[in-house]
Amino acid sequence: MLRIRKCRFVLVALGTDQIKRLRLGVGLSGKTGGAKKRVLTNFSRQEQQQLQLIAEDAAVILGKMVSDLELEQR
Repeated sequence: MLRIRKCRFVLVALGTDQIKRLRLGVGLSGKTGGAKKRVLTNFSRQEQQQLQLIAEDAAVILGKMVSDLELEQR
């Protein structure tokens, strides 16, 4: 519920809901134990490697989003 209010606050402050978003989250992918356990434990070596790739991909996507916005504003 708190997350929804924060999102709504940002949209109201921007004056539009027409924004680009990049959303990252914790996927359970069939594992048991729930998200809380997965979020509150350290990353395994394999997860750290995956996280590096995810961060690199996110940086590329954000760069493209910024470029697209600049083109739209011209």
